[in-house]
Amino acid sequence: LKQTGQFSKPIYFLNVLDFWTPFLEALTVMEESRMILSRSEDLMTVVERVEDLLKELSQLSVRADV
Repeated sequence: LKQTGQFSKPIYFLNVLDFWTPFLEALTVMEESRMILSRSEDLMTVVERVEDLLKELSQLSVRADV
């Protein structure tokens, strides 16, 4: 939905202890097999630490205020 423009909100994966790693690797395999369109960096953001997520979200709210 994000690629089609029907969903415009940011998508974040908080990958603590590599919880999302198998899913992200599966997406990579599907891209390489051309089963899905290539993920672009602006479609989702993967962070490893809560602090990084909070920083991303605070920057997002600053941009929304402008």
